Amino acid sequence: MSWILLIAAIVSLCVGLSSPLIQGMVAPAIQTSLAQQQDDQQQDDQQQGDSSDETSSVPPISGPFEEAREPPIANAGPDQSVRMGAIVTLDGTESFDREGEPLAYSWTQTSGPEVTLNDPTSVRPNFTSPDVVRDNTTLTFSLEVNNGRRGSDADTVSIIVMPPQ
Repeated sequence: MSWILLIAAIVSLCVGLSSPLIQGMVAPAIQTSLAQQQDDQQQDDQQQGDSSDETSSVPPISGPFEEAREPPIANAGPDQSVRMGAIVTLDGTESFDREGEPLAYSWTQTSGPEVTLNDPTSVRPNFTSPDVVRDNTTLTFSLEVNNGRRGSDADTVSIIVMPPQ
């Protein structure tokens, strides 16, 4: 349990000045630190003869920059089998951020005959599958997402390109 102690003090000037601006001035409220509050509480306990050995547990203070934030999760979608010349759409829509932050997407081809994604920063980029000379040519793509604070681990998807029937 944390306590916030606010202290209000009235400034009294006893120097013989009678200016209406000085008379009745009130000092602003002061918020003491948690460490000072604990010290004050310990002193109060000692003065009251509290001889118990119990110690109070104070939770650590954390601010927005000290929070341990979870990284987002990239999901490159299911593997696909397509015929050569087909329009293939990659699908990162199942990627998510645990805190609900919006995501930036980054797709990279990691193996297979080179193709050009129409927009590698889109959640659903597409490309035309290449002509293949052998059965089951595999193209692999990696997806990473970023929530503006942290990036995800990469997730991959395989696209198997088959020759026409």
